[in-house]
Amino acid sequence: MTARFAWGARTDVGRVREINQDSVHAQEGLFIVADGMGGHRGGEVASAVAIESMVIAEGPTTIDHLVGRVHQANAAIMHRAAGDLELNGMGTTLCAVALLAATDPAVGQRLGIINVGDSRVYRFADDHLVQVTQDHSLVETLVREGRISPEEAINHPQRNILTRALGIGHDLEVDYWELPIHLGDTYLLCSDGLFNEVSDVAIEATIRRLADPAEICDELVRMANEGGSRDNVSVVVARVDSGVDATTVPIPPVTSVEPVTERIPLPDDGPRFAYDGPPDEPPPFAPSFEPVTAEIPLPEPPMPDDHEIAPENLPAPPLPADAAAPDLAADPALADLPPPPPAVGRTPAAVLGPDSAAEVPTQFTPRPPRPRRPWWKFWGD
Repeated sequence: MTARFAWGARTDVGRVREINQDSVHAQEGLFIVADGMGGHRGGEVASAVAIESMVIAEGPTTIDHLVGRVHQANAAIMHRAAGDLELNGMGTTLCAVALLAATDPAVGQRLGIINVGDSRVYRFADDHLVQVTQDHSLVETLVREGRISPEEAINHPQRNILTRALGIGHDLEVDYWELPIHLGDTYLLCSDGLFNEVSDVAIEATIRRLADPAEICDELVRMANEGGSRDNVSVVVARVDSGVDATTVPIPPVTSVEPVTERIPLPDDGPRFAYDGPPDEPPPFAPSFEPVTAEIPLPEPPMPDDHEIAPENLPAPPLPADAAAPDLAADPALADLPPPPPAVGRTPAAVLGPDSAAEVPTQFTPRPPRPRRPWWKFWGD
């Protein structure tokens, strides 16, 4: 017996952005949300390439197959960006829920869930909504480490910096879960344009109140737009509708299951970040990765050997501390020499006249030092 789903999908440009860079996919057994970023049209292309790579063949049969498609999507995005300067630096988040094949008859079919970035997958079961995935963002990392509170994360200036995304490097880490299937379980996939405007409590109440997945999507997008909708909003809702034994005891909602992270080890080329904020707001600095500068002393120029210097060109020995200053005017060899120039940056009062005791700055202005360019990169919309 094969599990069947009832689903709905909706994506909206929002109230602020001019281009919708999100992409969604919903078909029997495979549901995807991708939130693109990077340049004028880079994010739109990146999210579309990710979806195409995920659905290019039949549905995945195992969790390894599902994770492998994510790596294929990452390679396809980087290949596309390398061939077009306008797409350089584009990237996308990606979260998906897929129906896996029943490899063990005793276990039956299972659901595979993957996530890269800060798009989310929620599970609504036993009348409770629980976030399954973990956000790969700098702010959520600070929350998990206990350095800031969830309330402080809402308006944190670095809330748009992602620590993982497709398209920013070949060394991609993918979180994945494998869960049993139960009749009536509802899965919600969404971009950050939804949960940044609508609270989890309001999302849970909407899923509890409405039965049709398509109506749930429309209502959540409407609520996000009413909240200001500063970003694109994408929602996919999939409910296990049939094909599952109804007498099976439902499992409790996922509350503490840690993801399994799959990574292809490659040489590390330093930390990378993706920026998913609005284009008119410059990306803030990452506090944990400040540039390190060092003063490198320059070597003294080599002096020639003593025998190469004529005696008349040798420097005069230093005068004793109590010696009187020489009278240059009494030396006939120096009588016709012009007076020495004033000190750099100042004109002595004697040059201005005997009645003036002020010092006047000259026109010399020191050149300000050039700012050092930071070594990290950000990806903007």
